[in-house]
Amino acid sequence: MILVGVVVAVDFLGVDLNNLLLFVVIVTVIMAFAGRDLLRNMAAASVLQTRGPFHVGEQIRFGPEEGTVNEVNARTTVLTNVEGERIYLPNIDLLNGTLINLSSVGSRRSSLVVSVDYKTDLRDAQSVLEESMEALHEVHASPAPRALIADLADSTIDIELLFWHGPLIDQAREARSVVAVAAREALREHGIVIAFPQRVLSLTDPADRLLRDLIVS
Repeated sequence: MILVGVVVAVDFLGVDLNNLLLFVVIVTVIMAFAGRDLLRNMAAASVLQTRGPFHVGEQIRFGPEEGTVNEVNARTTVLTNVEGERIYLPNIDLLNGTLINLSSVGSRRSSLVVSVDYKTDLRDAQSVLEESMEALHEVHASPAPRALIADLADSTIDIELLFWHGPLIDQAREARSVVAVAAREALREHGIVIAFPQRVLSLTDPADRLLRDLIVS
C-alpha cells in the first residue's frame, strides 16, 4: 500500500513512472530474497511450536549438536549443551532434517564393549557382567541389562554390554561410567582377563635372521 501511494504521488508530480517502476521492482526483488530465509524460519517456528517433535525443556540431538531446548524464536531454536554453551539452530533445518528427541520416551539404551581373551569361559563372563550391571542403580532393571558376544576378533573376544538408563545426556554418561567401573572390578574379582589387541611377529626370512644375528652380536 505504501508503494502504491508513492507511485501515485510521484505520478502526480510528473516524474517518469517507467524508471520508478523499474526501481520499485528491483527493490521488491531484493527485499524478497533478503527476507525469504526469515519468512521460512518464521513459518517453521510456528509448526515447531504447535505440532513440533519437541517442547521447551526437552533434550534433543540434531546432527552433531545436542542439548536442552531453551526457546523457539522467529528464526532459531536455542539449545544449551552439557558444556553450558548456547547453540542456535535454524528452524527450517530442524523442520526438514532428522531430529532425535532424547527425553520424550523416558529411558534410553547405551552400549559398552569389553574384550576378554580366548581362554575365557564366555558363559561365565556373560553372567558376571550382567550381575555387575544389575547391581547399579543408574541402570534400569527393566529391560534387563545384557552381555552379548559381539565379535571374535584376532586376539580378543568382544562382549557388548547393553543397558537402559535415564534419558538425559548426563544420565547416559554417568551410566556408561559406572558400568565400565563395575565391569572391570567384576572381571578382575572373578579372575577373568581383560584382553587387548596383540600382534605376533615371526622372523623367518633369511635376511631377517641375518639382521637379527647382527643385532645380537
